[in-house]
Amino acid sequence: MFTVGRERSFIYTLRNATNNMKVMYYIARSKKLFILMMAMALFFAVGMPKSSTAQQSSAELPIVADVASADQDEYLEPDIHMLSRLYWAIGKFDFNDVEAIDNYLLINECDIYRQFVNNDFEWNRIREATVRFLREGASEFPTKFDFVTQINLERYDVNNALFHIDEESAIENLTRIDLSIRAAHTLRICGKSGEISGYPANVIVILSRPFNLEKFAVAPELAQMYLDESRQQFSDLPQNLQVSRYERVAYLRLKLNIMQYRNTTRIRGSGERAVVFAQLDGFEIYADPEMMKPLYAENVRDQRFRRLSGRESGQQENGRKRSPEESN
Repeated sequence: MFTVGRERSFIYTLRNATNNMKVMYYIARSKKLFILMMAMALFFAVGMPKSSTAQQSSAELPIVADVASADQDEYLEPDIHMLSRLYWAIGKFDFNDVEAIDNYLLINECDIYRQFVNNDFEWNRIREATVRFLREGASEFPTKFDFVTQINLERYDVNNALFHIDEESAIENLTRIDLSIRAAHTLRICGKSGEISGYPANVIVILSRPFNLEKFAVAPELAQMYLDESRQQFSDLPQNLQVSRYERVAYLRLKLNIMQYRNTTRIRGSGERAVVFAQLDGFEIYADPEMMKPLYAENVRDQRFRRLSGRESGQQENGRKRSPEESN
């Protein structure tokens, strides 16, 4: 029995020879390690499986469900579950930190936690298995996340085929991003409310180099489509309000690769925040909050950019999905 979700899982069974107890222990694993464990299980049950079986298992285990491109797969929407894995990947914890191990299980393996946390002997075995798992697999946990914010645009520059970002939304020498997921006091994990010790639900990201964004190129036909649709959103208002309330809204998606843990700080009224170092791999700009209608994309690492045509944007709109991670 196994389940497949945003990350793969398998049932890790511990047997006690004296009392024949079973601990059903779910832990997220990488595709490669999952296949290895399945192959070992099949070897002891019915003999070594054929290589084609392993290849088929690999094909049936997507990294992220409901996405339209490999690039979209890489940069995930953070939540407390994803952050708990990130903290292990970037070296926040020591493997001898018992509280960190227990709280990792609290966040990610609620059923196991509730069933065995007060069974001292079995819980000790579960801790040991978790440490082994984290030693082997933490380096494979995701470290790439996205950050989405609204920006407002000025009039389209017809002569230069670009949009300027208005003064309040323009980004100049950005080096710090407050990646706030939700207020700590609103968290409810495995029946517990509030912060989980050692696992901040919010992050302060320090970029490796400043980021600037004041304008971006858009093909005229795509700009026309965007402007027509943005005006349509105000069409039900009286004519005077259509003019006064009209605004050109877009959505900026930053693609962050988090590299290293620095420290944890507490901000009055909003709880703990982990401070981490990251590099900006690229960014995308969309016409809609669902991020189905791309306007612009740029890879910051090698300075490649794409000014999308109206036709390309329509093709991406039809095929692209965004799959937000749900928090408990």
